[in-house]
Parts: sequence; C-alpha cells; structure tokens
Amino acid sequence: QMVSSSMLASSIAPALVAPEAPLLLQSVQSRAAACYPGVLAGRSSADAGSPNSAGWSSALAVVSLGVIGARGVCRAADRRHTRGRLVVRTAASSGNVPLTGITLQATLKLLCDNAGASYAIYWAALNGKLVVASHYISEARKTELAAKGIHLDFAEESEAFSLDVTGSGPVATVHRGKNPLLISDIPSSNMERKELAAKHGIKRIAFFPFEAGVLELGTFEADWEELPACPRLPSASIIQGLEEFGASYVMLWIKEKEGDFFKVAAEFETDAFKQSAQVVAAGESYCSGSRQFAINSKGTGPVATAFKTGKEVTVVDTDFDSLFRANMKRASLAMSFGIKNLHFVPIEGGVLEYGARETASLAGAALDAVLKMCCESSGAGYSIYWKSTAGILSVAGSYVTPARQAALEAQGKTSNFADASRDYTLEVQGPGPAAAAVATQEPVYVQDAAGCSVMMRGGLIAEYGIKSICFKPVMGGVIEYGTADQGSDDWSSLEDVRTEIVPIVELQKAFSSGATYAIFWLPEGDEYSVVATYVTPERVRALRSMRNDDKTFASVSYSVRIPIDSEGPIGSAARSASEIVIDDPGSDPTFKRAELAREFNIRRCHFVPCIHGILEWGTGVMA
Repeated sequence: QMVSSSMLASSIAPALVAPEAPLLLQSVQSRAAACYPGVLAGRSSADAGSPNSAGWSSALAVVSLGVIGARGVCRAADRRHTRGRLVVRTAASSGNVPLTGITLQATLKLLCDNAGASYAIYWAALNGKLVVASHYISEARKTELAAKGIHLDFAEESEAFSLDVTGSGPVATVHRGKNPLLISDIPSSNMERKELAAKHGIKRIAFFPFEAGVLELGTFEADWEELPACPRLPSASIIQGLEEFGASYVMLWIKEKEGDFFKVAAEFETDAFKQSAQVVAAGESYCSGSRQFAINSKGTGPVATAFKTGKEVTVVDTDFDSLFRANMKRASLAMSFGIKNLHFVPIEGGVLEYGARETASLAGAALDAVLKMCCESSGAGYSIYWKSTAGILSVAGSYVTPARQAALEAQGKTSNFADASRDYTLEVQGPGPAAAAVATQEPVYVQDAAGCSVMMRGGLIAEYGIKSICFKPVMGGVIEYGTADQGSDDWSSLEDVRTEIVPIVELQKAFSSGATYAIFWLPEGDEYSVVATYVTPERVRALRSMRNDDKTFASVSYSVRIPIDSEGPIGSAARSASEIVIDDPGSDPTFKRAELAREFNIRRCHFVPCIHGILEWGTGVMA
C-alpha cells in the first residue's frame, strides 16, 4: 500500500493540468485514489500533509506526499498539452438539504432508536400551520400494539391535528424559539393532544428544532429526567447515500460516555436489503451483526479514523481494498452480506456509516428519466449510464437530445457518441475520469475532453465534436453527460453542470409506483419554472393516439410559471420541506394547472422538495 511520491507523480501527471494549487492538491489526491484503489479517499485536504499512524491514516498521508513530487511534473504536462484539464471537486453545499421519503424515514428511525423513544413525529410548517409530515413507530411499540389489538398509535392519531404556528403549545413554541423542550408532566401542560397522550399512556415527550419544523420524540416506558440525546445528523450524507449511491443501510455509531469504545446505537435498512438472499439465509443482517462489535476509538479502523480526523473515510471497493480487510474488524461480515463500498462520516459524539451492495443499479423508466433529465437540466447533448459489474464499467443506457440528434444529421452522421461508446468497456481501477469518479465518489469534470490524454475514447471524442464531460457517481456505476460543438450548451465550470439536480431515488420510487410523468421545477428569481421532464413512452403513444398531437401534461407545463410565495403544492412543498400529495389535482383550487390536469386526465400528484428545486410526479389515465 505504500506508494512512493515519485511513483505517484508519474502515474498522475499525464492526467492532469491544474494551474491552481488547491485544485492540484485535490486532483492529485483524487487521481491517486483512482490509480491505487487500495488507498482510501478522504473528502477533505485541509491537513492532508500531516503524517499519521498505521492503517487508513497512513494511506491518506501517502496520497498527500504525492503532491510535492507531482507539482512540477504536472506543470511539464501542461506544456505538453495545454488544453486538457481534468478536475475533481466536491460540489458546493447548498445549505439546508430537505429530507423526504426514504431519507426522512431513515433519519426519524435513527433519532428515535438512539434516544430510546417509542415514536418520532416530524411536524412541518405549512401555510401557517404545523402538520404531521412523517412519523416513525419503534418495533417494540408495534409489537406491543399488535399484542393489544390496537390499530392506531399516538403518532398516527396525531395526523388529524393541525397546529397554529403562532400558538402557545410546545410544538409551536419550539418552532418559533428554536430551543428544545421536555414535557415531564403532560396532564398539566398546555399541549393540545394531552388527552390523546393520556389515552395512549405516554410518559414523556421531547421537542427539538428539526428541518423546517419540529421533531417530537415520545416514550411509553422510559422516565426521561432530562432531554434525550438528539445528535445533529448530516442530512447531505444521508441523502447522498440513500438517493444517489443506493445505500442498503445507514448505521449510527455512538462513543460511550465513559470508555473508549463505539457501539451501534441505531440503524436503518432498506426493504430491498432486508429481503435480500444473504439476509434471509443468515437470519440476521449486517447491522444486527455489527451490534455485536465494540470498536476501539483509539484503533486504526474506519470508524475510529473518521472520528479522530474529523473527515469522511470511504472504502471504494471491498473486493480490492486490502487495507479494508486488514484494519476493519467487520470486514468479513460486510463481504458476507455483499457490501461493496462503505462511507464513514464523523458527527458529534460518533460516526454515521452507510454502505451499498453492487446489486443496486438503475434500470427501466427511472434510468431513462435520469438520463433525459440530466441532459435537460444541464444543457448537455447526451448522457450515458456506465454500469459497474465485476470491476468493469459498460454502457447500460444512453440518451441523445433531439437538438443534438438534429445537429448530427445536419453533419451527415448516422450514429452518435453515446451509441458508439457501447463498443467500449472501462476498468473501475483504470486511470480515466470514470474510474476517478468511482474511486472518489465525487463528480469528475473534464473541461476540454479532446485535450484529456487519459480518455480512452479520444478518437470518438474528436469524431463527434465532444467538448466538455462530467462523470457523476450514482448507484451501480457512473452517469456521463456532456456537451458538443453543436446542439448543446457550453460549460465553463463544474457549476454549469448542475450535478445535484436530478433526485435519482425519488424517480425510482415514482416510476415503481406507477408514475407516467415527472417534472423538475427550479426557482428562477421569484418564480419556479420547468427545467426537465420525462414521460413514459407508453403514455406518449396513448396521448398521441387519443389527441392526434405530441402534447403531454409535462410538455405544456413548460409555459407555466409558479410564484415562489404561492400557496399551491409547489410553493408549499418548498417552504415546508416536506412532500405534498394532491389526490385530485383537477379539482384542487390551489393547483394552478387544474384545467390542464383535467384535460390530460392527471390523477394523484406528488411534489417532493429536493436540493435545488421541486420534483413533481404523477399518473395520467385515459378518459
């Protein structure tokens, strides 16, 4: 694992031209991770030059040593081909990242179980009211309810309440004041639901500021004398893990108050993981198995290293990473459940761990939607999904925009870059930018593809006039999308690429639930406008047959502008940071496109707040 700085420099230099020192440091580290997958990739380079002890700390130190030796060589490479530039950069934080769907459920479960609570409720602020946006009931409480023949829990019955944000109750008070609150004597409180709480035998309730509203944790058993622990979890990491990388689980490691060991305090597993063959055959899961371990905080494994350094630690591929196998006590356990990559994110008092299996990948309508919407939201002319299988990346899907296709036809070309790329396979451990995206788990941006010497498809790039390319790691592989000399936008930086726009897991959920269309709304000034859409081919054909034109509900929505401060579902979803569902959009007075919904027979619609905007999806039926 110990690679000399001269070896590292010679391996990386041909791939990079980075005139700015910070970018050079970041890029060299990222390329090192790609060239040597046994070396783990750390997200921060703030103190990368500081030598550490054995294990992952040593590996990270080796990566940083290459910077000194590589700096001059990279400048020489700059003189050899002055136009090529490959940059790896962490996307800028977008501030508060809204939790919805599976990410919200995971967070509620982690916080509830960590506190030893019986239930959790998220109260979201919506048009002057605080309403239940989501809830979680502990497994122990569910078992108790089933034994007593009770069908509705306190959390579920709370959904009938709508609390005024200006009220004097605990939920509204915490929402306005942003200070946690513990109610030990519920009958004597001014809580509006105290009779309901008495009915269900609740003993203590704690309230915390959370997202755009309030988190409520309650217990039927424990007598809390003080506020239970409620750590601030990294929303962006949970979203990245579950929505972008298709994580199978999320685990919360908390350090003992007295002692030197971490133990699992809470976990969340996806339904697909719980139903996987490995879990069913073993009769236990990776998370339940991990609960049998106590991790020494002074050790050299990934949990201890992430906590000590304050930096995320990533195991890129468990099959190839010998450091992982040597230093992680649970290595054989992870591999027995098919875990391929793992992430360890430091938090206050502990570490958040998540990981994914190789079997998680994009397919079907969700894949087609992601490819199309990536192009439309970024101005790219094409997109490709490179699926990772046994260390090899191969094309599993592609999309070319109508504008780009028209430009190619005008040039007399009968094929396109995306289709031609199907003849290629890329090695996950190779030196190219797709491999770098897998290794670093960060977007890799190539400003000038024709001048990048590590691109395998150099001949195709020149033939089809490809200009700039972005490689974004996603579940099961990499999404590549790029611009060309005609029929697409021009990019000048990674910011133009909009790498965080398309919410992948939400699209999977939508189309697995029977969605026929998806629309992404982006705020521009004081209005929301449509930047990307997708309609299933079956729905397009049915509408064309019925209407004798090419219009769809999604396509006509391009002409609609929604005020940011509107009380309709788009504005409300954004302000409340919670999903809004309309069962009959054609008759909803707050829905600006109600007439269009009736025209196109649109039924149940969902509006999901995402990092940059609102994802809308719904189902259309034939009259």
